[in-house]
Amino acid sequence: MQSTKLIIHDFLNGLLQLGDAALQRRCDQGLHPDCHFYMSRPCGSLQGTDAIAKGVFKSLRAALQHAHRRDEIFIAGSN
Repeated sequence: MQSTKLIIHDFLNGLLQLGDAALQRRCDQGLHPDCHFYMSRPCGSLQGTDAIAKGVFKSLRAALQHAHRRDEIFIAGSN
């Protein structure tokens, strides 16, 4: 289970840090070639790593250029 968490952690960190070509390679490595993403508008239904990389991850990265990923989540109460 721990190795799966590390793979996902590495994938998510790379989404905001990698260039376009490296992001595409990461999607090719981390997603099944025929995977489907069913999302709400404006993405809709996307099939394959090329469409998903462009339609979700590259678009999301462009929209959130100044965002920083944090591993910590605090829910209510004092921290």
